[in-house]
Amino acid sequence: MQEIKHIVAIDIGSNNIQMIIAKEHAGRLIIVEHQTQPINLALGLDDEKRLSSTAIKSAVTCLREFSCAFSRLSQTNIRIVATHSLRQARNKSEFISAAAKVMPYPIEIIDGKTAAQLIFDGVAHTHQLDSRALIIDIGGGSTELIIGKQFTPSLTSSLPIGSSGIRKRFFNTGKITHHDYQQASQFIDEQLANITARFKHFGWQQALGTSETIHLVCRALEQLFASPLITLNSLVKLRKKLLFWNAVDAITLHGFTSDEKWLLSSAVCILESIVKQLNITQLTYCNAALKDGVLYGLATSLQKSDVRTKTIESLVNLYHTDVQYSERIIKQLNKFVVQITTPMTTLEWQSVYTAAKLHEVGLTINSKNSHLHSAYIIEHSDLLGFNEEERQLITLLIRHQHQHIQQLPAVLPIPHERFITLLSLFRLAIICTIGRLNAPPIPLRIHVNAHIIEGELSPSLSGFHGLLAKLNEERKQIEETGIALRFRCQTVA
Repeated sequence: MQEIKHIVAIDIGSNNIQMIIAKEHAGRLIIVEHQTQPINLALGLDDEKRLSSTAIKSAVTCLREFSCAFSRLSQTNIRIVATHSLRQARNKSEFISAAAKVMPYPIEIIDGKTAAQLIFDGVAHTHQLDSRALIIDIGGGSTELIIGKQFTPSLTSSLPIGSSGIRKRFFNTGKITHHDYQQASQFIDEQLANITARFKHFGWQQALGTSETIHLVCRALEQLFASPLITLNSLVKLRKKLLFWNAVDAITLHGFTSDEKWLLSSAVCILESIVKQLNITQLTYCNAALKDGVLYGLATSLQKSDVRTKTIESLVNLYHTDVQYSERIIKQLNKFVVQITTPMTTLEWQSVYTAAKLHEVGLTINSKNSHLHSAYIIEHSDLLGFNEEERQLITLLIRHQHQHIQQLPAVLPIPHERFITLLSLFRLAIICTIGRLNAPPIPLRIHVNAHIIEGELSPSLSGFHGLLAKLNEERKQIEETGIALRFRCQTVA
């Protein structure tokens, strides 16, 4: 039996030191452990760019603890990278010597360009970048900006502005004042001035933010204003709230540590400048970052290809679904899709296609209520490459693929009527894919009009494997949702 290969990625950042341990299985990476320790090396740098003995000791202790997690694993591939703070430290050799005593692996101090490449790789392996994307990563000591598409970055920049560095320089008294905020904004704008025109000229279709710093801001926005989406308006509102609090100790955010409250002002200030200078309409947080780029770079079985395809294939292999049966359902769906007057959007087609591929994963648990088991598996799986709307839509389609349609959420990713239409077509495709015989799709003619789905059956198909009885039962289920489902036999010419 072949030994399982483990991969270890360690990122010695300016705010945190992070470690991920993963194993390769069935063409995918399975995360088995993820640890983060808030060892703030950026604050440990003095005015002469020397790391304090306390900062070095804390970091080395962290690395010793990390090493215990993988020291007994065989077949381990390890990469350790360090970013801005260690790159700046004049006594970096002292740090490396101390670290080597507890973790005998080389520490690779990477430049800003390499950091940007790894950040982009991490996002590209976990999110579907079909269109040109702007990636923003705000660390403790530097900020990386990258524009790229699929797996190719086209424009990168690394700026010496980070949440800990800005905090130390402008917000280190514990007070949050309009004057300090203005001074910090002016400094950040000066750094951005060198790259703004080039990035705006290049352009992008979507903007994603990575790193714990951006996640920190999203958490604050969601708690205060019920939405984690970053816009200029939401950042202005958050800035005004911080100025109202006037001091770090006065910040009343549930679940925020003292260190996080200290970083929040600088994080908001950096983000507000970037969003304003680059005219970013909205910025969405994604949880991939540099450490993920390191991790996927170590994987030997994964190739750069469509992220969603890899996700689907890995789940199909893991849960041994009937691929031929799923393909027949998709062929039947295609017969329906070409007949509807309002074409499916990319979101709708990608979701129903994926639901068809994965709707039987729950059979590995139990055939009884397998649709509920399938929905649970999909809801709690890492669907890399799928955004939140797609994940929710796929889960709902799978949960309601047959039997009684349970109560739907009040808020759906698409309009309620459109969802019921999509669900109806999915359920009809399953009904028409009778048994598991390799038969061609049933030539069922359909017409979708507002609250009515009409279907026409030729007389020769009306008794086909009890199809008419199944369709009649389906009509009762769909009508409970407010959509009329009608079928009739064609007139014989």
